Amino acid sequence: MKMRDVLKNYDYDLPLMDVLNDPEKSQTMRMVAAALMGQDLNTAYYATVEVLEAYERLQADYETKVHPGEGFAMMEAILQDRNPLQMRLWHMLDDASFEVAILVLSEAKQLAYDRARMCRVLMNEGLSGKYWTYASGLEGPNAHDLMSKLGV
Repeated sequence: MKMRDVLKNYDYDLPLMDVLNDPEKSQTMRMVAAALMGQDLNTAYYATVEVLEAYERLQADYETKVHPGEGFAMMEAILQDRNPLQMRLWHMLDDASFEVAILVLSEAKQLAYDRARMCRVLMNEGLSGKYWTYASGLEGPNAHDLMSKLGV
């Protein structure tokens, strides 16, 4: 069997599904993996990296007793931007310790990177590498679209 045939119907969410279905993973890690499913490959990676960096800097601010510091400013910007994926990550981790949040986000960052990296593998095999997000498959508006028009 040729690699091209194996990869023809590759599902980019497969590594995330593996984590979601792994009973040895923490509940939080499984929820974060689920949050990354259906997200654009680049968006999932960069949004996760940004939240991870904000948590790391916020922890450094706390440890050096700098308030408000760089981490506070980074997290405030994320919360004000209200990026849907970043807000999901925030709500899943806002009450976790810095150590747990950073550990989970570090693993999520690697998962998001590995997931996006498969695009190059597919392209090297002469396959499209196109990833259709949930949003790109919608035939009409969703609740977010309707509520954002109301300024909510």
